[in-house]
Amino acid sequence: MKLECQTKNLKEAVQKTNKLVVKNSSLPILNTIFIKALGKSLVLRSTNLHIGIEVEIPANIEKEGEFIVSGEIFSKIFTTIPEKGTVSIDVVENMMTIRTEKNVVSVNSSGDISDFPSLPVVEGSSFSLPLSVFLDGIKSVYYCASISDIKPEISSVFVYSDSNELVFVSTDSFRLAEKKVTVDGLPDISGILLPYKNIIEIIRLLSDISDTEDMALFTFNENQINISLPGLFITSRIVDGMYPKYQAIIPKEFKTEVVSLKNDMLDALKLSTIFSDKFNQISLSVDSQLSSCLMKAKNSQKGENVSNIDTTINGESIEMNFNYKYFQEGFQSISTDSVVLQFNEENKPVVIQGVGDKSFLYLIMPMNR
Repeated sequence: MKLECQTKNLKEAVQKTNKLVVKNSSLPILNTIFIKALGKSLVLRSTNLHIGIEVEIPANIEKEGEFIVSGEIFSKIFTTIPEKGTVSIDVVENMMTIRTEKNVVSVNSSGDISDFPSLPVVEGSSFSLPLSVFLDGIKSVYYCASISDIKPEISSVFVYSDSNELVFVSTDSFRLAEKKVTVDGLPDISGILLPYKNIIEIIRLLSDISDTEDMALFTFNENQINISLPGLFITSRIVDGMYPKYQAIIPKEFKTEVVSLKNDMLDALKLSTIFSDKFNQISLSVDSQLSSCLMKAKNSQKGENVSNIDTTINGESIEMNFNYKYFQEGFQSISTDSVVLQFNEENKPVVIQGVGDKSFLYLIMPMNR
């Protein structure tokens, strides 16, 4: 292998692929990055067996070839090398020599090329959408997925199509988030279950892409999904299972509706978290007669607080207890200035949405007193 490429491009490729390198794995090959020079491109690949990434950058290839290098060593080398200029790479037998304007580094091979896992290329249904739309959908809901693997179905983000909308859903049985985005030309997607742990990695891998308006191609079957962007290929396994019929728990009618500014509700939440008890419990009291909405928290060791939130109230009075963490987290996915909280009986879930925005729905189960 012998080639030359822009140092900046190679540094970025190393940073991306190193994110999936498994440190101190019982399978040493997962500690490495696979490098391939072919045609006019240099390809870097890494995987943890659950998710894999391949980054392709332009290069002047004098001699094609393949090499396995320690991800930790390769990453440290390019952390210290300046971005400017070009870098040349020359592989002779089991030694890679890296040359820049001021540095010459030689690195031993870290494995047998034949041992490195291949990344599956999926044949199946496909759809395209801007990367920003996909990231918006995933980030709006993923934090609600269960972090336990006991029930893999709910330790996932569920993605399906409904007419011209792509729907993202997650739940941990205590709260639920649903985000709908409009996408033209969607195929019929009965359901894709993306594992929570893989979603975290996918967000990490995609979050530093400069142009999120790039179109991403998604190809999937019952076992795998591929995400393809210019110079970037990600593959992830899919959970085999049936997602709960979550629509049945979303109320269609409400007895009480409370509208407030989002920041007013968040300010009251932040103060209440200081005084919540060991169960993270806060109380929300809505009095339709007095037109008041009070958020209360009490801790026998710290003290207590009562916040009066400016609201518009329609319907019956009600008082409910919530886990403040669950209550607060949903607001990160609401982009409007005002929010609406919709209630039924005290033991029924509460629905929170942005005023005038039906694309995102957040549902929380109340706590027992």
